[in-house]
Amino acid sequence: MSTEFSHRPVVIINAKDADVEVIHPQLAVLMIDNKVAGGKRYLDVGAFCYKCRGRSGAHQVGSPVDLSSLDYARIPVVQGLIEHLRRKVSSATTASEFEAISRFIEWIDTQEQPYAFDDLVSMKKAYGDYTQHLLHRMNSSGINGQSIKSGTAWDYQRAARGVVILATGLSEPEVKGVATHIPRNDGQARHVNLKLPNSDVQARTFAVLVNFIDEAHRLLVQGGAFPLHLVSPSGESIYLYSDHVGTEKSKNANFSLSLLLAASPAFPTWAEVKSNFLFVGDGASTKVENAIYGRARKRYSRNNDDMRSHLRQRIGAHAVTAGALAFIAATSCNLSVAQNLEVDTLEIVPTSQGNRFSGTKGRAKGKVVYPEFGVRFAPVFKKYLELRNWILNGAESTLVFPIPSAQYGFVVVGNNHIKALKSLITKALPNTGWVTPTQWRKNVSYQYLRLSGGDMALAAEKLGNTEATLRQSYSRPALEDFAAEMTVFFESMHQAAIDRTRFVERIPVRITDERRPEAATGIGACEKVPETDPKRAQGFTAQAPTPACGAPETCLFCEFYAVHADEQDIRRLLSLRYLIQAIKHKQPVDHWQSKFGPSLHRIDEVLSAMQDADGSIEATINRVRNEVESGDLDTFWSIHFDTLVTVGAVS
Repeated sequence: MSTEFSHRPVVIINAKDADVEVIHPQLAVLMIDNKVAGGKRYLDVGAFCYKCRGRSGAHQVGSPVDLSSLDYARIPVVQGLIEHLRRKVSSATTASEFEAISRFIEWIDTQEQPYAFDDLVSMKKAYGDYTQHLLHRMNSSGINGQSIKSGTAWDYQRAARGVVILATGLSEPEVKGVATHIPRNDGQARHVNLKLPNSDVQARTFAVLVNFIDEAHRLLVQGGAFPLHLVSPSGESIYLYSDHVGTEKSKNANFSLSLLLAASPAFPTWAEVKSNFLFVGDGASTKVENAIYGRARKRYSRNNDDMRSHLRQRIGAHAVTAGALAFIAATSCNLSVAQNLEVDTLEIVPTSQGNRFSGTKGRAKGKVVYPEFGVRFAPVFKKYLELRNWILNGAESTLVFPIPSAQYGFVVVGNNHIKALKSLITKALPNTGWVTPTQWRKNVSYQYLRLSGGDMALAAEKLGNTEATLRQSYSRPALEDFAAEMTVFFESMHQAAIDRTRFVERIPVRITDERRPEAATGIGACEKVPETDPKRAQGFTAQAPTPACGAPETCLFCEFYAVHADEQDIRRLLSLRYLIQAIKHKQPVDHWQSKFGPSLHRIDEVLSAMQDADGSIEATINRVRNEVESGDLDTFWSIHFDTLVTVGAVS
């Protein structure tokens, strides 16, 4: 097919003239009023009959087309579109509808796969594929300029549906049933939340926030020395000597002191720097590098000597922001409530679900609220309060989360502060996800609803919302959690004893020495290559849990599961075991044994394999077991435990 465009003869039709009959739809151009410019606007609907079209010039009526690309199957469809557009009440509505229709037809004509307008199956596929395209754009980052909001996607899908109805003769309900219906706004959604990070990402991000608070407390309150040691549950680790992370340019430079410092728990000597970069002697060739090193060393010494240096105060501001986000994650309060939260009694009080830390008050929709969180978060919050005192430095502020301001004294945590912390953490720990305040609230809200057995009234009361608000905005899980949440893991266990889940008494455990951050899971490591699907290890029967990459609990039964015989993985395994044991009193004994027994047995089998490989590790297992039973759980499983406590599943 040629790509030479030419201007075809056109027939201009006044959209308001109902008496004019369209004889040749492929030539029709609708004329409407252009109230903004005070003239006329021309909509070349007839050009849709051609598969190849160009853009019309500023003073041209009608788009240039490739005359050989005329598709006769489109002519009756375009005839219907013309009548559809002529029925619109206003010119603005007509123009908007034309734009939405043209989006769909332009999309069809840019696809490698052709879609036939006179074929029912083909048009249904076009509608389904276009819907997938719109959903992808709704959930894209927007970096490439293609992101759209749900209202826009709804409008584009509606217009596409109209075209398909004209082409196929199907009814609107029949076309709607072909693909996912995009709601006009998020409040109308009934499907999973595609934008909500899964519980694994949220737990890891929460752990990083707590780690930042711990390190800031060591540095500021305890007067510790730089560097800041940031650690993620995914295995990432970095040492920060400032609140700036090296750029890609600096990382790829021949001499990058920032890259060396990021891996150095102590500031290196000049001899160590020369050895690292293979410098020889102290001649002119290393003069510039020596000067750079000297300036960095002076900054390092100054920041360690001056307990209220500018860098320490910036770290303090980041710590306040981290404290606010962790507080939102623990209480599910809104960002606006957390921003304006005021200090009250700051004491532990009894509630219907056990002891809770209270003592803060805020306002939400005109009423005073007292956000609460579980006792397991209390040590973190108490540590934050000591950081807050360091920030205030004797000054007064009623804000729970005050940010120092040279102009205004103390201000609330704003979006710029959250963006600054996000930039620092995501650059320092690139494999760690980021969770926004809204996403924290949606996550905790969904957990309340899920673990309360779908009790909307109870969850709404806990969150201070109406049932309608909860149903519209907070009751949809993340996509991964929808497929593989802990409750799904529990319910997937068959009503069978341990001996019905395995063919043999002992099933081997793979123990590895290599620790790769990208292979880390909630209970060990995964040695599966990306193109391989998870599958049961040899020895397990069909009654054993089915391994699923979205549910780290099921990794125990996977052929690709591996474990490190170290304290970190021992704590993860024993934390999962502790969590399962904690809900035992809420379940009938026989039901609990058949449902959770295989997992407990497998955890014990893994720990036993560790002892067989290294007899000296038994002391570590016993010590970690005592620590876990005293409440020192692995951070990832601690978040799940806190949620169970909050909703009363664990007391």
